[in-house]
Amino acid sequence: MSTEYRVPSTKTAPRVGHDLEGLRTAVAEIFEEALLLEARERTALLMQGARGRESGLAVLPCNRTLSPGYYDWAHYLLWLDGERRIAIPLELAAHEMEGLRIVEQERNRFLREHPACPQCGAINQKFAFNCQSCGAEFKPRGAGGV
Repeated sequence: MSTEYRVPSTKTAPRVGHDLEGLRTAVAEIFEEALLLEARERTALLMQGARGRESGLAVLPCNRTLSPGYYDWAHYLLWLDGERRIAIPLELAAHEMEGLRIVEQERNRFLREHPACPQCGAINQKFAFNCQSCGAEFKPRGAGGV
């Protein structure tokens, strides 16, 4: 997660900050995007010859379903969560605390659905046969595998 964030505007934050299901959707989509980023980077590099890396990334599909304010709010909460995890004292509003609770729930759900490779720790799709990062073969579930 990047240390850069954009604080949601005071006009946007209160509205999206109270839409907990919208926030849950935005956080889930951000986690899924992060998982796909490596594959997108590889695709963009392959497309680099004709258009350059940035334009290659620009043509890749983005499956966001909400308005940008939700993602700004979710990125802000992810940043807050990172600060909290490294024990920086924070004074939080109630909607920020509720947002952090949703971030934690979505992170746990995401990690259950995308197990880490036992060899390299990379996050993978739930039913992957091989690690997308190191290529390690996974044993079938119930046989001591991922």
